[in-house]
Amino acid sequence: EPDEVEIKDSQEQEPLQESLAPEEEIETEEATEIEETTEVSITALPQGEIVSVPGWDYTVTEAKAQKTIGEDTARGIYVVALVEIKNTSNSSKQVGSKLFKALDKQGRIYDMSSMVSLEYHQEYDFGMWHLEDLGPSLSDIVAVVFEVADDATDIVLVTASDSSNPILLLENV
Repeated sequence: EPDEVEIKDSQEQEPLQESLAPEEEIETEEATEIEETTEVSITALPQGEIVSVPGWDYTVTEAKAQKTIGEDTARGIYVVALVEIKNTSNSSKQVGSKLFKALDKQGRIYDMSSMVSLEYHQEYDFGMWHLEDLGPSLSDIVAVVFEVADDATDIVLVTASDSSNPILLLENV
């Protein structure tokens, strides 16, 4: 099913005045500023739904927004997704920092913050770290942290290889 894309254009005009000399005539130019906003319509699964991708089954058990995690302060806001993940392959492997991405309604893509995810793991002593090995058929909870813009809305979790089953993390931060 194709994503619906809505593009909004707005134009604001402000006169610019330039004074050349006290006796000279003031010239006025028109400046046009164009602001483009792309909003993407995403149909997301609720938290608790299990998504399967090659080698993994996962679901989001909780999501929250935080301004600080340990000693780290976000320039925007941190979105923490607590993800229950199961290794469905035949060998041990790491979740890693490239498996998950976050998308927002504005069409922006956010990479996982590996260092802040580690900070969350250490600060709250919760679940496993994303760079620990997870054995075949085993599951655990991993904290996945994204730093998103303050104005992000409808933030969803997807995998880097498959964005067809997004899970809603937060509607607003």
